[in-house]
Amino acid sequence: MSKTPRRLSIFWIRVLFLVGLLGLPILAGCDEGFPEESGEGPGHRPQHLGLLPDQELAIGQQAYRQVLSENRGRILPADEGSAFYAERVFRAGTKRIATRCCRAAAMRRSMARECPS
Repeated sequence: MSKTPRRLSIFWIRVLFLVGLLGLPILAGCDEGFPEESGEGPGHRPQHLGLLPDQELAIGQQAYRQVLSENRGRILPADEGSAFYAERVFRAGTKRIATRCCRAAAMRRSMARECPS
């Protein structure tokens, strides 16, 4: 005895309903769960700062003056050839490091897609 088209459609409706019902918990588990407040801290969490911006600026200026005073006489003038060479080496090094960081981040993203935790 063959099944009528109506019985087949009811069967498939039930199957789709069950698949959808079972799939909801899976989709709910994929929720990123970001807080409604978008903070400036890691993971967009609110970040409570230990210093006010003015205090942080003052500490940074003090540290800069300290480094200058400790290294007086060893700092190259900007127009000296060695300074140009040092800047070129610094830029090449930072570019190399930045490239490696970008590659590592891309690998991490692709691994996260393949192996969700």
